[in-house]
Amino acid sequence: MQVIRSTVATSLLMSVLAPPPVIADPDIEVAPFVGYRGGGGFEDRDTAGDLDVDESASFGVAVSRSLDRRRRLELWYSRQSSEVTGDNGTFTGNPLFDVDVHYLHLGGTVEVDDSTAFRSFVSGGLGVTHFDPDRSGLDAETRLSLSLGVGGKTYFSRNAGLRLEARFIGTLMDNDSSLFCVDGSCALQVDGGLFGQWEFGAGVFVAF
Repeated sequence: MQVIRSTVATSLLMSVLAPPPVIADPDIEVAPFVGYRGGGGFEDRDTAGDLDVDESASFGVAVSRSLDRRRRLELWYSRQSSEVTGDNGTFTGNPLFDVDVHYLHLGGTVEVDDSTAFRSFVSGGLGVTHFDPDRSGLDAETRLSLSLGVGGKTYFSRNAGLRLEARFIGTLMDNDSSLFCVDGSCALQVDGGLFGQWEFGAGVFVAF
């Protein structure tokens, strides 16, 4: 009896400590996600007051294709519906206006460690940021942007799993760039040459 107990205990321990079974990476993965995004601000050119994009929920999707065992080519999209708040100047009200911030990036992921059940990776992309203000008279703006992130994923089965990721997204601006023009008169500029935001996302991916 003691021998049987020892054998069972040893088998359980080995099953816990053993590396996960090898999963052949499917060619295509589709990973919708929900997240939380913050950061990013503007400056009122007339008053020098700070205007902030409020933290809020976000959602999006990442579609990737396998290049080799560890690398994937990826198209990443994320949208945030938020509000611009801050000092009254050219604009009045609180919030000053609503704004949707869209990101569309082409890039990829590189797995750092695929020897454990949770497969960590680094991610990145290059693309565009689209600012879409919800206020009469304000024009939408599209600018070049890039992103860098870290994350990980674990498989429930060969065709599904959980993906977690954190990204920093920087939108390139000139110091004197004007945004959100009102009837041809532009009153806002980015505070510095980079509009930076961070985002945490989580979602279940499917693979085929």
